[in-house]
Amino acid sequence: MSADFAGQVALVTGAGGGIGGALVKALLERGATVVGADLKPPAAIPGCPFRAVALDVRKRDDIRRVVEEVVATEKRLDVLVNVAGVVSHGQAETLAEEEWDRVIDINLKGTFLCCQAAMGPMKRQGYGRIVNIGSVVGRNGGNARPWIAASEQNVSSN
Repeated sequence: MSADFAGQVALVTGAGGGIGGALVKALLERGATVVGADLKPPAAIPGCPFRAVALDVRKRDDIRRVVEEVVATEKRLDVLVNVAGVVSHGQAETLAEEEWDRVIDINLKGTFLCCQAAMGPMKRQGYGRIVNIGSVVGRNGGNARPWIAASEQNVSSN
């Protein structure tokens, strides 16, 4: 990341994880004021002061609260980085519906709701950037081996 973010305010979801934490650090190193959000407030990063907040991306009211707090405190929101995501390690044929809902609610609905909440302040100030981060798990479902093995077999319903 080589851009200059001096004077910009960024909100990073999933900031407690490896990718989210690295993005918080990179934005701070490039001059941004950063709010790092995660289900449990992310730990401090040595030498990188940022504000950590608790956020459940499955809850619209929680998201609105955090965005409103950022705008009230910092007077703006310039960058939203959606990193929050989970993976399920079950097989499709045995995966519980509740687990499916959890993954969809965090990975898809959460991203959508965060974008929706950030658009208002960004439009009002005439500027904003939204970055949605995914992972290689989106390509292989986190279960590359079982799916590959199953797809190589001649499966019949008999």
